[in-house]
Amino acid sequence: SKAIKEGYHSVLVTTTRGEQLTGIKIRETKEFLVLRSDQDREVTLPRKRIESQTPSKISLMPEGLTDTLTRSELVDLVKFLSSLGKVDGYSVGRDRPVRRWQALMPTKDVTGVLGRKGLAGLVADDPTLTWEPTYATVAGVLPPEAMPTWKTLGKEGVSVSLLRTQLEATSAAKARLKLDDTTGLSLWLDGEPLALKPGQGPELSLSPGLHTLTVQVDRKIRQTGLRIELDDTPGSVGVRFVAGK
Repeated sequence: SKAIKEGYHSVLVTTTRGEQLTGIKIRETKEFLVLRSDQDREVTLPRKRIESQTPSKISLMPEGLTDTLTRSELVDLVKFLSSLGKVDGYSVGRDRPVRRWQALMPTKDVTGVLGRKGLAGLVADDPTLTWEPTYATVAGVLPPEAMPTWKTLGKEGVSVSLLRTQLEATSAAKARLKLDDTTGLSLWLDGEPLALKPGQGPELSLSPGLHTLTVQVDRKIRQTGLRIELDDTPGSVGVRFVAGK
């Protein structure tokens, strides 16, 4: 498959401290090796801490994972897996898109927060709001049907979707986002608005730790899906998207 040809195979890494880690090798530089674990977490290892790395003979798929599937579900799963890397939309590359989002659910509390605090209250994560997980496709695109909508206040209320994800930086870093299209989008990082320019993703100055990226989608202006990824720049090696709160 394309994934195997591009080096997406399981490796066993032994560190200088005697620790052993198994994962999919997804990126490497002269200074770092980045693995994806069986928990779908990216693990960044400095080269100076690596004693050895060898191909792993152990699958990352948990034992008994398919035991509860019906025959029809198993056939669908095999069909899906056999399409990975071969068909447009099923190819996993070395890019780093957001795959796990959280979507603001259209509850009555949304209207209440908008009335009291405005849009800033939604972005600031009011505890009365309900956020539910939603997932991008294999190609990293969050389809429109995966974005719950609600209306802004006023007679001319606009249908919008509000989504969020988190970035983790292992150290202070400069990273840049890549957007497929900025039409109908507004972005915030940790509650602060990000300036969007046509053809150029915003640069992020990240301190060590977790950061929240929030995206508003104007559904009247934008009918297409959403794809946001980390640009593969030298400063972004230790930065990754993680599952939502």
